Amino acid sequence: NRQTVKPKPDLTEEIKRLTDIADVYFDSNKQDSALYIYTKVKSLCDPKINATDYVYALSCIAEIQQDQNDYIASEASATEALPYLKEIKNPRYSWIVYNLLGINYTHTFDNKNAILYFKKAIKLKTSTWRKSLAINNLAVVYMEQHKYHEAAILLTILASQKKISSYDAANNNDYAFIIDNLGFCYYKLGNSK
Repeated sequence: NRQTVKPKPDLTEEIKRLTDIADVYFDSNKQDSALYIYTKVKSLCDPKINATDYVYALSCIAEIQQDQNDYIASEASATEALPYLKEIKNPRYSWIVYNLLGINYTHTFDNKNAILYFKKAIKLKTSTWRKSLAINNLAVVYMEQHKYHEAAILLTILASQKKISSYDAANNNDYAFIIDNLGFCYYKLGNSK
């Protein structure tokens, strides 16, 4: 007396539909609504079938939690995505998760893990812009550790690359952060020039 196992319904279209709705909430800064829908998306996903959608939902959840200064919850959400990164060909998703973890560890003063995840993000084959953000984040950890010389070396390299994004606003904003951090390093190193 064998039971027939019904195949799970394909929820890909519903997952995509809900993700689009959550993205609209996320982009309009309605974080509670976005969090609710991304959590629903996560629950609909079969991580083995919908790995990209699953990781995307988790990374959005982790980013919202991080924006709300809930670094422990954000770390848990990002860590939940780690086993599924190998299923996704696009390294952008790994970069997002590693960068989120690095930022969470920076905020919780776990510099060892922050450095580990920023270095993982830097090693990925991603855009120059993503590499630059991760390098800047790594430099910030070095600054937290009072390793201003190491941070200044990284920031000097970044400062020489003025156009790293196809968006001028991103270039200007990122460059301003880099120059600000580099100036602080020079100040701490006693280099007033």
